[in-house]
Parts: sequence; structure tokens; C-alpha cells
Amino acid sequence: MSTMKLGIIFGTHRTHSNTLGIFKYIQQIISTYPTIQPDPIFLGESLGHPLPLLIDQMPASIPLASCPEAYTLPEIRAWSNTVLGWDGILIVAPQYNRGPPAVLKNAFDQLYSEWEGVPVGLVSCGSRGGNRMQIVLEEMLGDGLKMDLVGMVGVKIPKESILGDEKVKGDEDWVKGYEGELKGLLNELEGKMKKRFQKKKIDEAEKGEEGKEKEVKEHVEENAT
Repeated sequence: MSTMKLGIIFGTHRTHSNTLGIFKYIQQIISTYPTIQPDPIFLGESLGHPLPLLIDQMPASIPLASCPEAYTLPEIRAWSNTVLGWDGILIVAPQYNRGPPAVLKNAFDQLYSEWEGVPVGLVSCGSRGGNRMQIVLEEMLGDGLKMDLVGMVGVKIPKESILGDEKVKGDEDWVKGYEGELKGLLNELEGKMKKRFQKKKIDEAEKGEEGKEKEVKEHVEENAT
């Protein structure tokens, strides 16, 4: 089958973040999945990011069929177009003050219809694995945005890496100890992405057939007059 596009959101714009090391390790694991095409987005520095905090429209009022053209800000139109091209999403983010980083929350708040039904996995990082942020995002992603939350992995960052200058690189033995959990999450995510990808292809094929039938009918009617 064709490769599926997985949006990997690096959910912080803090410099010298321990999460970057975890993110790099996860990218190594994803490279072993031939069906997945990773599309990493760094919310602090990728093209068009960070997104503006101003929300000049009510995202929930914009139907999916009107996306991304209905957005007035070019940055949000580009963000909408990016998300619409993903078959699944993996969030890799640290916990700040028992919740998600503001830049991550803002990235989700700028859109609405684009998120519904999209398979999503979460890798949270913190001294206790980001367990409080998991609770917040589980409700926001699942109940609020109607996404298909397939699972979460909490990575516990050592205190010395949080308070010290030496940050996580991603090649530490303790990081590799999360390989099984991360692969389990990716396997679940891959399975949900396949189902969504196949349904999308079927819908596109049916839509194409409907279009052909309409053209034939119009052609017949024109020749009959």
C-alpha cells in the first residue's frame, strides 16, 4: 500500500528541551515503519510557526468542506492544509505546570473540524511522565475535538536532566528502555491510520465514480436536446 503521512508534533518551543532527545529517539523508531511517512512539525520554528495567538474566527463554525480556504489568516490556512494531509498524529510534548505547553494548546485551538476522527497518540515527558498533562489532553483531544486517541506513553525525565545543563540526547540506555512501549503505541497508531487511509481511498473512488456518472448523464442529456 502507499505510505501514510504521520504528523509528528514537537509540542514546545522552549530551547534546550529534554523532549528534543526523546523526539529524536522516536524518529529513529518511526524510520523502521515502511508504511509511515513522518512529517515532523516543530511548533516553535517550522515554517509558519509559532502560530499567532489571535483567533479572529470561531474554528468550530467552519465546516470541513470549507477548509482551509475559509480561514482569513494565511498562517492558519497553511496549518489547516497541513493537518488535512495527515493520516494520523503523534504528539511529543513536555508537561509544564501540570498541563500542556501554551504553544501546543494554541495549535489545536486554531482549528476544529480538521481534528475530528484523526488517530492520535501522545508521548508526554516530565519528572513523573507528564501524567497530569495526559489527563488534560485526553479530555481535550478525545471529548473536545473528537479525535481517536489510541494511546499514551509517559516518559519520566531524570531530575538531573530537568534541573541541570546536561539535557537528554536520546541515546541513553534509560531512553531505549521505552522502546517496547513506544513501538506498542506506534503499532496501534499505524493500525488506526490504515483503516482511515483505506476508507479515504474508498470514499475518493466512490466520489470519482459519482462524478463520472454525472458527466455521462449530462452528456446524454445534451445530445438528446
